[in-house]
Amino acid sequence: MRIGNVDLAPGQTARGTLTLAETEIPIRVARGTEDGPCLWVNAAIHGDELEGTAGLWRVFDTIAATSLRGALVGVLITNVSAYQALRRTSPIDDLDINRIFPGDPDRSFTWQLACEYKRTVESSATHYVDLHGGGDTHEVIFYTIYRDGGGEASRASKEMALAAGSPIVWSSRDQWLDNGLFALLTSAGIPSLIVEAGGEGRIREENVTAHASSVLNVMKHLGMIDGSLTPTEVDAPVHSANFVFSHRSGIWMSGHRAGARLRHGDLVGSVRDAYGHTLEEIRCQSGDAILLALRTAPMRALRTGPTSASLASSSIDLGGTE
Repeated sequence: MRIGNVDLAPGQTARGTLTLAETEIPIRVARGTEDGPCLWVNAAIHGDELEGTAGLWRVFDTIAATSLRGALVGVLITNVSAYQALRRTSPIDDLDINRIFPGDPDRSFTWQLACEYKRTVESSATHYVDLHGGGDTHEVIFYTIYRDGGGEASRASKEMALAAGSPIVWSSRDQWLDNGLFALLTSAGIPSLIVEAGGEGRIREENVTAHASSVLNVMKHLGMIDGSLTPTEVDAPVHSANFVFSHRSGIWMSGHRAGARLRHGDLVGSVRDAYGHTLEEIRCQSGDAILLALRTAPMRALRTGPTSASLASSSIDLGGTE
C-alpha cells in the first residue's frame, strides 16, 4: 500500500507527505493486518480550522493499541498555504478550495490543488470524512452533514452521519455545496461526511473530542475497529440553511452562543458604529431554528455597498421530515 511517499506493509503506521500542486501535505497512515475499508479523513481544508488536526492526532494515538481492519489515511493539514498564512483560503489566489471541486489543472493554484487532491482521494478511498470548524471568525457547534441524494452512497453517508455521534445531522441538497468534495465523492459512489465543531480562533478540548470521537465512531460503524456505538438521538434533523447577513459595516455584537434555539424575528445581534449607535439589527428569518454558526469576530473594515457586508450568522431551519 502506498499513499504519497508512505509505503506500508500490513500492521504498520507511518507519517509522510503527499506532494500535490508542488505542495508537501503532511499525512499519517495506518494499515491493519486484515482487509477492510480505506477511510480517508482530512483536516484543515480551510487553513484556520485546526480542531480536526488535533482530533486526528488523538485518533492515531487511540488506534495504536487496537486491532485495525482496513486502512486509515489522515491528512493533517490539507490546505498548507492557507495554514501558513493563518487564514481560511490560500494567499496565492484567495479561493475557497471546498467550493471549486473538482478543480481544474489549467487554472490558478487552488484549482490545481483541488483537481489533484480529488483524484488522489478517489484513487484509494472507500469512505471519506472532512473535518471543519469555524476558523478565526466564527463559533460552530458540533454537527454533521451528508449529501442527501437517494442513492446507495447517500444512504451509507447518512448511516455514517448518524454513527458519528452528533445530535444534529444535516441532510443537505443545498446547491451552494454542490462543489464541496464530500458532495462530489458521494455522487461518485464514495460515502462521505462533513463534521463541524469549533472556531473562535482557538482549539478547545470539547471540539477536539468531537472530531476524534466522530472519526472513531465511524471506524467502529465500518468495522475497522472493535467497540460498540453509543446510541445518539438526533434532536435536530436539519434540511436547509438560511444565512443571515448584515448590510452595514461596523462593530458586531451578539448576546447568543452558537447552539441557541431561535424563532422567527428573534434578535441574533446588532451592528453598531464607533459611537455605539445601532446601525442595523439582525433577526432570525426562519421559523424554529438553531444557530449552527455565529460570527464572533467583532468588526469588519468599512467598504461601500450592501454586497460587501460581513456574514453575521447562519441559522438552520428545523422544519420538514426525513
